[in-house]
Amino acid sequence: MLKKFLRCSKKTLKRGLDASVRVGSLHIRCIPKQTKVVSFDIFDTLLCRDTAEPTDVFRLMELGLKQKGFAEKRILAEQKAREQRNNGEVTIYDIYRAFGGLTESQIRGYAQRELRTEMSLCHPSQSMLRFFAECRQYFRVVLISDMYLPADMMKQLLDHCGITGYEKLYISCDAGCAKADGGKLYDFAAQDLGVTPKQITHIGNDISADAVKALSRGLHVIKVQTKPAALISGVTCSVTQKDPAHLQKNMLCRMIGNTAPLPSENSDFYYRFGYENFGVLLWGFCKWLLAQMKQDGIEQVLFVARDGYMIQRVYEKLQYQTQIPCRYFEMSRRSIRVAASFRKELSYEEILPLMALTSRVSIEQIFDAWGLSSQQHADLCASLGIGMEDIFWEKTLISNEKIRALYDALRTEIKENAQKEYDTMLRYVKGFQLEKKTAFVDIGWRGTIQKELLKALKSAGMRSDLCGYYLALDSDTAMNTVGITLHAKGYLWDHYNGSGDSMEEKPYACLLESFFLEQGGSVKRYTELNGEIIAERYPYEYAVPGGLLDETALVRRVQAGALDFVDAVMHCCAGQMKHILPQNAFCFLRKCLMDPSAEIQKHFGDFRFFNHGDQSFLARPKRSLPGYCLHPKELIADFYESQWKIGFFKALFRLPLPYETMWRMLKRIFPSGPVKQ
Repeated sequence: MLKKFLRCSKKTLKRGLDASVRVGSLHIRCIPKQTKVVSFDIFDTLLCRDTAEPTDVFRLMELGLKQKGFAEKRILAEQKAREQRNNGEVTIYDIYRAFGGLTESQIRGYAQRELRTEMSLCHPSQSMLRFFAECRQYFRVVLISDMYLPADMMKQLLDHCGITGYEKLYISCDAGCAKADGGKLYDFAAQDLGVTPKQITHIGNDISADAVKALSRGLHVIKVQTKPAALISGVTCSVTQKDPAHLQKNMLCRMIGNTAPLPSENSDFYYRFGYENFGVLLWGFCKWLLAQMKQDGIEQVLFVARDGYMIQRVYEKLQYQTQIPCRYFEMSRRSIRVAASFRKELSYEEILPLMALTSRVSIEQIFDAWGLSSQQHADLCASLGIGMEDIFWEKTLISNEKIRALYDALRTEIKENAQKEYDTMLRYVKGFQLEKKTAFVDIGWRGTIQKELLKALKSAGMRSDLCGYYLALDSDTAMNTVGITLHAKGYLWDHYNGSGDSMEEKPYACLLESFFLEQGGSVKRYTELNGEIIAERYPYEYAVPGGLLDETALVRRVQAGALDFVDAVMHCCAGQMKHILPQNAFCFLRKCLMDPSAEIQKHFGDFRFFNHGDQSFLARPKRSLPGYCLHPKELIADFYESQWKIGFFKALFRLPLPYETMWRMLKRIFPSGPVKQ
């Protein structure tokens, strides 16, 4: 009980000191006038590790060495080595000698491997680097650390992280005394430098070794924060978990926190959001993609427009195209569905499920799903009593006699248009050599484009060998696969092959997809230009008279942050991992989407979603909570119209409530949305 009380007291004192001196607020004016030497602690002050705890370095070595129990053996060996030395100061070589049974060559090999692991995990603190450089202009600067790595190894580590220009390096294992040992290392440094302790200002993070012990020896002290910067997502390390999955998540969490730009460093929210959340998902997916394709013997990769745009950029940034070549494949659900499915005679009941409509649809969306223009048939609509502004619930179309009559009147025209689009589409597809073993990469959910393309190729007698690789696949993927063999895999969840929650993306799909998008209009159909078949695009939905809507620039910032994360992680220990567990790649972004803070909801709630002219906000309630209490039917309708339903809840209630649980309960009550006759 006493030990628990002391630990809690220490944590409380630490938090208090951390709150008093922030790294970002350090300035040369903080240094007392009588100071001649400024000394810096190294670990968690000048350098930060991508681990939740220092001993995680050994756990990562264990995974790399594939030697079960190595980490615990390394920890026990250090304890044994210290017990064998009266002053407690040991070198890394002493520690590995305490393993027993190792030759000197093996001891040095392990020591060098540990140094390489440290180098791959360590980053300079950007804020501290600036302050460090400023101090060097006015004072003598030295480094003081309690560490078992001798000075020559520490210098390699510091050089690797860009820490240079200091006068001297004082390491406890070389000096034979430590900061923690009553502050004796401070005395050693002061005597060696020819100054008094009062002429030294020490900067460090540890409450005992860097603050209390330095003060007891007469040094001036600036205690800096030990707490890593909070991530936008709110995800934190699971320090009590030691299994490989949590170790990987912790490493990613710390790597992001250690390298992401701080809010005070002229970085905007959207850039940081992309760096901290979107980038790790793209990177993890691409690593999985390459491994799966190699396993499956893939010869070429097609990234499907428009959602494949960012995936391809990351794939090429990782230089994976040198292993399996890639191309951009311009196809949309509309461009393939009309061509593939509507050329044959279909009843009204047969065509409805093929139209892939949203829960609320306009007459323009219905025409577009058929491959026709509503404006060219305005008179026909008027004669049937259909207004051009009419909105329909998709689930009631089966019993809507006006839309049924409209389809019957247009049946022949729909078939003829589909045949023309089919012929041109096939000419476009022939240029991609789909008889090769080809990866088809997209966000996924249901694999609609791949399924429709397979149908079209089969009906044309064209041989193909396609395998779909998707961010995620729902159980609906198995629908509409009669007559074709669908090979497809999902990363985050794969309900098609028997794993994962097939409904999870429902409350945030539109927001998530906006981060992936190429900023150009969706593919409508194919046309011939100068003898070449090219994709004809719809006008870009975010283009308005006078320019582009704000969302385009904001999404660009999210994408820029994501790409910079990929650049950064390639040079870190995390970048050396062969496989990124999907739950670890997605946990940061998922937390933002399923449990958003007020800040996240504020920045994304007003994003607009477009569906063939129909515009809605992702998460902006039209009324306040009291207003909806007076109009409950409007609440239900607006909620289902919202494209980010948990964000809608957050904007409405503004409280830390279990929004994901609330959404799942509503899905059980209204599995297909409310019926509106």
